[in-house]
Formats: sequence, C-alpha cells, structure tokens
Amino acid sequence: NEYKSYLRMEIEEETLKGLFPHMRGLEVLVDKTIVFLGDSVMRGMYKDMVKFVKCGELLKEHESKRKGEMTFHDDILVYGGDKLAKKTNGKEFREYRVIKMDNGIIIKYHYICRAYNDHVESIIESFKRDPPDVVVVNSCLWDLHRYKYERHETSSAMEDFKLNVIRLAQKLSEIRVPEYEGEDRQPLLIWTTTPPCACDVPVIEDFTEVSDDPNAYNFTAQIDELNAANIWLGQMLPRYSFNVIDLGTIMAKAIHHREVCVQRVTLHLQIVLVSIF
Repeated sequence: NEYKSYLRMEIEEETLKGLFPHMRGLEVLVDKTIVFLGDSVMRGMYKDMVKFVKCGELLKEHESKRKGEMTFHDDILVYGGDKLAKKTNGKEFREYRVIKMDNGIIIKYHYICRAYNDHVESIIESFKRDPPDVVVVNSCLWDLHRYKYERHETSSAMEDFKLNVIRLAQKLSEIRVPEYEGEDRQPLLIWTTTPPCACDVPVIEDFTEVSDDPNAYNFTAQIDELNAANIWLGQMLPRYSFNVIDLGTIMAKAIHHREVCVQRVTLHLQIVLVSIF
C-alpha cells in the first residue's frame, strides 16, 4: 500500500538521520517514570516505548495485537489480563503493566476505557503516593460509543465525556513531583487525540447493547463525533497544562496500518520528551 510504504520510509529516514537517536532518548528518560493511560492504542505506545528503550527497536505488528500477556520484554503484568479468571473485551477488562530498568527508567501502562470513573480515580490516587514524571492519556472512543447508552436522559454522551475529561485534567493538574532542588513541579501531561476509525471496522464489539439505536451502524456519525471531540480536546486541555498530540492528523492516511501508525506516534512522543527534558 502506498501510504504504508511512505510512512515506513519516513520513519526509517528520520531514524537514519538521527532525529531521535536511541542513546539521546535514554539520557532524557533516566530516573523518569512514564505512565500510559488508555485503551489498545495506548497499550501499543507503551509496548513501543518499552521495546525502544530496551533495545532501540520499534514494535512489530504481531506484538501490538496481543493484550494481557504475562510478560512483554521482561515487563510485569501486575494485575488483569491473563491473570483474570475470564479475559473479556468488555468494560470490566483491566490491565496494569510495569517495567523497571537498571538506569532508573520506569514505564507503566493502565488500561482504561473511560476518561473518569472509580477505576481512574484509584489510579490517580496512586499518583499522589508515587507521582510520575510523565502521564500520556487517551480516552474518547469508548466514552462516546460504549457508555453512550448508559447516560442520563438529561445529558448526552459527548457532554458526559467532556465533564469526565475536565475532572481528569483537574485531578492530574494537582499532582506534584518532588524536586531535589527548588519547588515541586507538575508532571508533564500529554493527551493524544483519538486516531481515525476505519469506516468498515465496527467500533462497538457488542451490538446487543445498542440494538435499538438506529445509528448503531452509522459510522459517518461516529467519525464526525470523534473529530468534534478531538477539536474540543485540542482547545480545552492546554488550559490544564496538557500538551496535545493530534493523532487524528498524524495517522489520517494510515488508519488500517496499526504497526506503522504506532511507530510514527511513538517517534513523535519521544521527540516531544527530548525537546522538553
């Protein structure tokens, strides 16, 4: 496919030119804790970062498709995933992964499928005890389409999503990282907007939840909602000191090529980390 070939060529060219050398990445991440919060896209970014930091390589497609395995490049599945008695694709699925490296780099991943709920609140509470240096977040697709049918009659899924995002942003902006010299600082907060959905791939796996809704299969409407949400996120989140990476634009021409998309996004993220730290 021409898009896939173009993106792969672009990534290799950037790497060869030394835009983000492996050792430079390790230097800025030493003694830093990075936490990824989100769905399968964030899991892919977590795995890509782990593999890049450990051996200077990017994720392969077969690696990105697996979820909940007991270990990935020597990381630890703390809970959820294959440790669950019954692994599910539903809203109750959990997965928490951690890798701690000899140079002090710690990378964590929490699976979340809603911008804010009791599960997310418990994660943020853990940040108060052990604050991360970087938090990378994505939440939108599930918020708008799996929780859409549980909303109160007086609100819409989009309204609920916006309220939850603001609640999450406020909570994260209150976290402080202790500094050895000077005042405590806020973690680096990064939100990645939701990448485009392929129109021929259902974004809701269990249609029994939405069988009475006439728009359940209206993917055009779903794409329009995602685009509207992404625009709102880009305008609102900087008020809470978030850096926003627009995956909707970065991945617009390669929505069917997960491996290449995740690699390209990981390179963007790493470049952001180098420029800030």
